[in-house]
Amino acid sequence: MEQIINEVELVQEGTILVTKRNTKTLPFHERIMIVVHLGIVAIENGEKIVYDWHPDNKNDKMGSLDKRNFKDYMAEKKLIGIHHTGASTERIQAVANKCWKGKYKTWHFNCQQFIDDVTHKEFRSDLYSYYTIIILLVVAGIIIIGGTIYVLASSNKSK
Repeated sequence: MEQIINEVELVQEGTILVTKRNTKTLPFHERIMIVVHLGIVAIENGEKIVYDWHPDNKNDKMGSLDKRNFKDYMAEKKLIGIHHTGASTERIQAVANKCWKGKYKTWHFNCQQFIDDVTHKEFRSDLYSYYTIIILLVVAGIIIIGGTIYVLASSNKSK
């Protein structure tokens, strides 16, 4: 009989959890904006704890880094991948202590930056490219609308 191993069973100390929000519970307009999120697992008192930096988090120092029980963390997320880093709980906690007061910012102090600081490597997710595409689309829209308004205003002046 073949034994099936659940992905969650593979999660260990130093594992990066690549997740996305559970879209079934989101309003339609938020389902379109699916963003990958990263957390990293530490083992504290024999329990799996996930550290993650997210704009919705508020810790006891009003920072955006939080730590939660693995089961509670995964209750609202869909696991789409794992990556073993070998990072120790001590390393994760040391970086977390330095970052605890930090506020989430899209381009700096985000979940990916936290993982990079813990692992001393650059972990690539689609987070940066996702925001880059949105910004480029907004800028292109502003240029097109602004250019159209300018052309229309110029043609009205010449009449």
